[in-house]
Amino acid sequence: YHPYEPEISAKYFARMIAVNQGMDISVGTSGTNEVERPVEAMMIRNMAYLLDGVKAFPFDVKVESDSDLIRYYTFKDEEGNLYISIWNDAEANVESQNIIGSLLVSIENVKAITGYDPYLMNIQSLLFSSTDGTKIENLIIRDYPVFYKIEIE
Repeated sequence: YHPYEPEISAKYFARMIAVNQGMDISVGTSGTNEVERPVEAMMIRNMAYLLDGVKAFPFDVKVESDSDLIRYYTFKDEEGNLYISIWNDAEANVESQNIIGSLLVSIENVKAITGYDPYLMNIQSLLFSSTDGTKIENLIIRDYPVFYKIEIE
């Protein structure tokens, strides 16, 4: 029995994986069938790749958007790169319910920011400004977690 379409289930799986990892809780999934539900299996696999070697790590983040349902978690990898996983925590839909916002982190000396989308399987370098921290404007916040890797000089 599956109460949601596979696309919606995949988004909820990704949210819970990000929440658990962000709270430094062991991550696990059950009840998935990669043959019958390949969209879910793809999302779980992609989240595993993105979170491999990444640990919960607090740093200051400010999100500006028209929604108060934005959720995010912060991480750090073994090389010292920082990550933010952010999403619109409203009800997930087959067609993503995007919100436009901006992200400000109080980090100087940022060399690059790369976005990783585990659902669409996109990787994109982002433009940012570095005045009083680092800011990404006109950020598309989807209804599932998208990860932003912040490389420091």
